[in-house]
Amino acid sequence: METLKKNWTKFILSFIMLVLAIICVYTLSTYKSSEKNTGFLKMGGGFNKSFNSSSRKLNGQPNMKGAPAQHPSNSNANSKSAPPNNFNHNVSKPQRMMGGGEFNSSSKYSSEVLIYSLGFFAIVICAYLAIVKKKIKISTENRGFILAAFLVIGFLFRIIVGLLITGYVTDIGLYKQWALTAAKNLAAVYTNGSVDYPPVYLYVLSIIGKIASSSFMSNYSTLLIKLPSIIADIFSAYFVYRLSIKRFSYETSFALTLFYLFNPAILINSTLWGQADSFFTLLVILAVYFISEDKIVPSSIFFALSVLMKPQGIIFLPLVLFWYIKNKNLKSIFKSIASGFITTIIVLAPFSISKGNITWIFDLYTREVSEYPYASNNAFNFYSLIGANRVKDSNTMFIFSYHTWGMLFIVLITLISGFFYLKSKNKYASTLAALIQVVGVFNFSVGMHERYMFTAVLASILAYIYFKDKRLLLISLLLSFINYANMHTILFNRLNMNVNSSSSMLIVFISLLNITTFVYLIKVCFDLCLKKDIKVTEDIQNTL
Repeated sequence: METLKKNWTKFILSFIMLVLAIICVYTLSTYKSSEKNTGFLKMGGGFNKSFNSSSRKLNGQPNMKGAPAQHPSNSNANSKSAPPNNFNHNVSKPQRMMGGGEFNSSSKYSSEVLIYSLGFFAIVICAYLAIVKKKIKISTENRGFILAAFLVIGFLFRIIVGLLITGYVTDIGLYKQWALTAAKNLAAVYTNGSVDYPPVYLYVLSIIGKIASSSFMSNYSTLLIKLPSIIADIFSAYFVYRLSIKRFSYETSFALTLFYLFNPAILINSTLWGQADSFFTLLVILAVYFISEDKIVPSSIFFALSVLMKPQGIIFLPLVLFWYIKNKNLKSIFKSIASGFITTIIVLAPFSISKGNITWIFDLYTREVSEYPYASNNAFNFYSLIGANRVKDSNTMFIFSYHTWGMLFIVLITLISGFFYLKSKNKYASTLAALIQVVGVFNFSVGMHERYMFTAVLASILAYIYFKDKRLLLISLLLSFINYANMHTILFNRLNMNVNSSSSMLIVFISLLNITTFVYLIKVCFDLCLKKDIKVTEDIQNTL
């Protein structure tokens, strides 16, 4: 009895892990049987068959050969009569109109996901108050086990949910097609012109494609597509713990880890949607971490990898320039440039050799950047607030086009983040600069998708760990809610593109909250980077 009382936490967590493991095995086995019965991903040709069959299902009728599938919302996308808040996940290329699986097949789980998310945010607030009042204490004997158990629970939970919810089928279908192509011949993946992602994630997809080529694993192709991001989630949560335990109590470090691990904004992107933003975010955050620790060479490598995975990585590149200006170390600058350049050459080499030139990557980025020529493309930001979602960025707002305003805002935001970083005596101000960059560009640049602010959640946690300012916790909570609400609206409620007054009110509310959060972030950064009187912020900088 004494042993049970002393180790009750271990017994409970062990029981939870056992139950989740059983559910996971059962879900895997029934999912496999279901797919065999329906022929959704049958032996060996799973990727091709799921992709081709789903593209025919989008309109409920077979496609004629050579005729691209029509997205149900795109027929009037450019019509003058189209309502300004007609939110959809725009697909401008034929291949983006064809995705794997039943269109909107996961919408039935919208209520369950919403309940989970509201419960999460309520629990976070209560847990924060409990930690502040020192009412939560974790025994030193069980700390390692408890952390490991929750990481396992987080992983198993993602596997189960990832199997139950198909995700955004257009994106999943594209990843499946690219994985199959990359697995067959990685170096030649860009020769057919259907791949518009930079090469870093193609390396990952090639591994997924090889695994899925077996008759057994092809049954789980959708889960395999989600797996890299799921693993990135777990690693990121562990990274939060390893970094925070150096500066906080175990209870606070543990709470920050769980906050990220079970955050609905993170879950909905990687586990539900099936996107690669978690993997991208991990690269960016490692780059920001190393530059904060004045390790410019590994930082440059990870910055290069992030840009070579998604064009959005360019948003964070000014941090390297800021570091150059602040440190003025020519030797370190040379090492940084050399390491970034060598990383780029290594990543691009197989594809450049296959294509016979090195200019293809510039053409790829040019096409990628110009693919969505809208003021906002489903992002709840400044342009959605003023009714310019899905409005061509060539249209005029006051004296300039939306595109010009977007470029001017990028320059302004970069100047602001650079000013704070260069004026601050704290080398960790790079975390604040990164946060300003991603939140500011998302709110005021053009062509933003609903997912492009995803990195802000982990970046805000990183900033809080370094600055111990409780206002950054509030910002992290707000950014989590905004990210979740934006992605939930697009993934679940807007796939059928039905516009109504309630959704319009939600768009206005979240967009306004997003802009307000950015303004509040600027105020917090001003206090942390520029105020000379430390006593002014002494009360809010106390360690929990």
